[in-house]
Amino acid sequence: MSNINCVSIVAALAVLVLGLSAHAEEENPFKKVKVGDWAEYTISTKIAGFSTDSTQKRTVVKKTDSEVTLEIEANGGKASAVIKLNEKYEPEKLMDAEATVKVIAEGNENLSVAGKSMDTKWRTADVISKAQGHEVKTKSKVWVSPDAPLDGVVKLEQGKMSMQLTSFNK
Repeated sequence: MSNINCVSIVAALAVLVLGLSAHAEEENPFKKVKVGDWAEYTISTKIAGFSTDSTQKRTVVKKTDSEVTLEIEANGGKASAVIKLNEKYEPEKLMDAEATVKVIAEGNENLSVAGKSMDTKWRTADVISKAQGHEVKTKSKVWVSPDAPLDGVVKLEQGKMSMQLTSFNK
């Protein structure tokens, strides 16, 4: 598996494993999922002059009162992630659960996903995290909708990675 594909999988898994709400004051959106719900995303990553696109499918395979277990299929491989339902979920904390998120702007936008029109709320933020002892600042923009499955993320752009919901069942 290439380094770019590994980075894509790690980045996408980090969103899930961190168990971080599209808006911190709201209830964890994974509390509303059912076993069998799934979402498929196209993930585009640009690193060192190279671009790669991949798909990722996330399926709810187990749910208890305190956790949701997802099966993640990407690039021919499978992994699982456990989301703690009593923890906040912030997609901007993509690579670092300890990151600081400073919201810059918020708004509403209608996006088309798999032929369906969705009203979304978006927010742009500065995300400050640590990598190898250095502070790293990236811009993030995330669009969420109650009509979207799983965590409600319709689209996410952060640093050199973007993720777009392409199909789902809910």
